[in-house]
Amino acid sequence: MNSDRKPTSETYNVIGEKFDQARSKDLSMERRHLEMMTSRLRKGASVLDLGCGSGRPIARFLLDAGFRVIAIDGSKKMIDLAKRFIPEAEISLQDMTAFEIENPVDAVLMWHSSFHLSRDDQRRLLPRLRNNLKPGGYLMFTSGTVDGETSSDNFGEQLYHATLSTAEYRRMLEELGFEVIKHTTNDASAGGATVWFAQLTSES
Repeated sequence: MNSDRKPTSETYNVIGEKFDQARSKDLSMERRHLEMMTSRLRKGASVLDLGCGSGRPIARFLLDAGFRVIAIDGSKKMIDLAKRFIPEAEISLQDMTAFEIENPVDAVLMWHSSFHLSRDDQRRLLPRLRNNLKPGGYLMFTSGTVDGETSSDNFGEQLYHATLSTAEYRRMLEELGFEVIKHTTNDASAGGATVWFAQLTSES
């Protein structure tokens, strides 16, 4: 993959409005997975939505369910939209790989966001997520299944995607003290998403 590719945040600055308008808002593909996580959280629990986009429908769902949402994205356009659609959230424009939050959270969610990072950035991000989770906290994210990178056309712009292998994600999670609760591969009911759901069970 070309090393001088446009940063994904810049791509979303260009396509953000169209992307948000086209994105399904009914949660038909995400709800089952999201509820697997939210059913384990107390009301008022803190959720970091990392790569939140416009905030709809996922952050909107979390807020309406009574959770405190910290919404972070690297695209100014998407953050501007989030301020419009989820003003109750704690919204900030930050690089996903170098984000800073005041206190550890009860859960971290990255739905179709972390796979816009390079493989090396993903390797660096996972320990950062662990360090920003409370003991017993939860992590949910989507990925691919085979180590590699690619790009796809979105409204005339190229969006970068990358993934580690299933084996490497599992190894890293276990080394960081996570227990994988559920790993769903190529879930047809979720638009073909591969979803990881894990709990931080160790301080190692």
